Amino acid sequence: MNQTLKQFIKFAIVGTSSTIVDFAVLNLLVLVFHFNVYLSATISFILAVTNGFIWNRFWTFRSEGKKTLEYGKFMFVNTIGLGMNLAIMFVLIHYLDLWYNFAKAIAIVIVMFWNFYGSKKWVFKDRGIATTDY
Repeated sequence: MNQTLKQFIKFAIVGTSSTIVDFAVLNLLVLVFHFNVYLSATISFILAVTNGFIWNRFWTFRSEGKKTLEYGKFMFVNTIGLGMNLAIMFVLIHYLDLWYNFAKAIAIVIVMFWNFYGSKKWVFKDRGIATTDY
């Protein structure tokens, strides 16, 4: 198995854990603490992206670059991914009449490729580890 495929599989596993963090925090804040849903979604997004950054930095890409710079880049890539996710969901829900949870699942899979590419080629590329086998 080549390095990029191994990284992609690890990235998908980390993404799954971040999705769990996102939904768990969102629902905890809304249902238990009665926070505003949009504030809760913002907090859950930040915590999920932070979870993804930590695991991808140390496990997926094994980066030793500057943490603050990489975190900013990772947050930027994932914020663009969030916009893409919302746009895809909008199209799938409003034009194809898909159930929102199914639309979200499709959007997550599509956007995962953007997030992986951005992480591999830009966020964690400084040490050369993320660009091996290309």
